[in-house]
Amino acid sequence: MGNTLPSGCRIRIRPLPMEEYKAGQVVAFIAGGGLFAHRIVYRSRQGALTRGDTHVWCDLPVPVDVILGVVSECFLDGKWCPFDETLRFDCDRRLRHRVIETLLRGCMQIDTRLARNVSRILMWLTRRRQLRFAKPDPNR
Repeated sequence: MGNTLPSGCRIRIRPLPMEEYKAGQVVAFIAGGGLFAHRIVYRSRQGALTRGDTHVWCDLPVPVDVILGVVSECFLDGKWCPFDETLRFDCDRRLRHRVIETLLRGCMQIDTRLARNVSRILMWLTRRRQLRFAKPDPNR
């Protein structure tokens, strides 16, 4: 989360009823055996599309039931501070990232699992493209 929430800092989480989670909130959720705190960029009935403030690519969509709550406080400089939700979510995104996010939003309207599969395929294609156009290592 960059300056908004330094990586590895301790947080306090306030659970909310499922229907109260909305875009712009920083939530804690469990994914892949780890605890993450990222901002909701889109919310459907079934899940949420999240992204760290310094990331241009969204996380895999998460089902609403793995969201633990909104981040209410963080431990900084030896004391607990209320988390400032008013910080602007400012992430430079290119057109292709906005198109991908719009596609994932549409998929989430249908089903969270569909959005997760589409996201995985897009990530795989991006990695393949990066490998294909990577400059060869002259030492090899």
